[in-house]
Amino acid sequence: MSSFDARLLLRQASFKKGIEAGDMQQRLRELAGELWRQDHEDKLWSRRSEGFLLEQQLVEQPAVVEVDLAGEADAMMVEDLLSQLPRVRSRLLAEADPSGQLDALRLLRSGICAETPAGLLGDLPNCLVTLAETAEVAEIRVEAMAALADLACSSVEKALLVAESGALPLCVRLLQSSDEALGQESFRALQGVRQTAEIF
Repeated sequence: MSSFDARLLLRQASFKKGIEAGDMQQRLRELAGELWRQDHEDKLWSRRSEGFLLEQQLVEQPAVVEVDLAGEADAMMVEDLLSQLPRVRSRLLAEADPSGQLDALRLLRSGICAETPAGLLGDLPNCLVTLAETAEVAEIRVEAMAALADLACSSVEKALLVAESGALPLCVRLLQSSDEALGQESFRALQGVRQTAEIF
């Protein structure tokens, strides 16, 4: 092999190495570009996720506030009812003050019967049964039976309280009352217990 051929082979080998090195550099550049794109996309997704979570928090935060406000409102309502119930009960039992009894019954019917949890009513259903049976003023008897009917129609727990208070036998008797309004409220109380608590 001549010196020329040897130099030519060396140059070809160097050229080949250069091409391979160039290919390697190109591949490294492409790999670096791909890694940069992936890193860039990861950062974008991370920022989008943070923005989405922030939006979710902003959307959900009012609901949390509403729940808290509703809980505070419920607590205040129960506290208010608890403060009213003893006065209402004492006025119901004040036989010497029929107008006070009527006022107490109307107050009961205006919201206390519906809003007071069953566990806080105490012996109010029994007081109402006593009034519906023994009060001398007809209007008091009607209002007492109407309050029992309101309780019976409001929830299962309150319907059971009405049934346990001994109201049902009285209601059956009063269906035949000469006082039409009293008979109607007695029927409504029976119907409320039957439909709400499904006792009979």
